[in-house]
Amino acid sequence: MKFASQGNVATNGISFSVAQSSDKLTVTVTNFGNFGASFTMTGTVSGNTITLDTPQSVTISGDTYTVKAPATITLGANNAVTIAYNFDYNDGTGAVNFQCTASGTKQ
Repeated sequence: MKFASQGNVATNGISFSVAQSSDKLTVTVTNFGNFGASFTMTGTVSGNTITLDTPQSVTISGDTYTVKAPATITLGANNAVTIAYNFDYNDGTGAVNFQCTASGTKQ
């Protein structure tokens, strides 16, 4: 996951927008966690890790999902990709926290 320039990438309904400023590379991820096209998180790139540091909430069918910061997307050895994040699910009776980790291989 090497973000060397500006641009947009889309895969499986999740899109990445990359912008370079004078001091950092910023990534905006749309549909993070497959929570919908209006769900975006923004973060920065350092080495092989994207750290999404903006918490975000979305309400789907009356239930609220809040992804907590930080969420990370890391490229490891042999193109292994790890996505890790925590989110709270609240159906109106109280919040329950879930810890999510997804592993895959960069194609």
